Amino acid sequence: MSKVASQALVVEGPCVSVPEGIRRAITELFAVRNGMEQAFDVVHASATAHALDNPRYLVAMQSIDTLSQQVAAVERFLLNLSAELSEDFTVDCDRAAAGITIAAVAARLTAAPSDADQDPGDCDFF
Repeated sequence: MSKVASQALVVEGPCVSVPEGIRRAITELFAVRNGMEQAFDVVHASATAHALDNPRYLVAMQSIDTLSQQVAAVERFLLNLSAELSEDFTVDCDRAAAGITIAAVAARLTAAPSDADQDPGDCDFF
């Protein structure tokens, strides 16, 4: 990363290092992928023989599997990217999380490093 580009990331306010922010995003993606895989397993295990013969069911299940693989690929990319960045570069958590509408996700991504593991991850329902 060039020095000019890295300086643009340094801001005032509640900050974490860029690699730490990326690791938090990876953790969120891992949780999403895990949830997708669990849902896939439950739906597939409870499918009737009729569902297994239904092309729409098979396409939907293949889509879920493909999405899970795509999330895993993004996780790997971000992990590799974070390894290339210095812990000296920081990012303003509040600005980075602007627009996230699930409060628990925003809290985990913006919490102080000591608080990041404390959130139980409750889900917001609408």
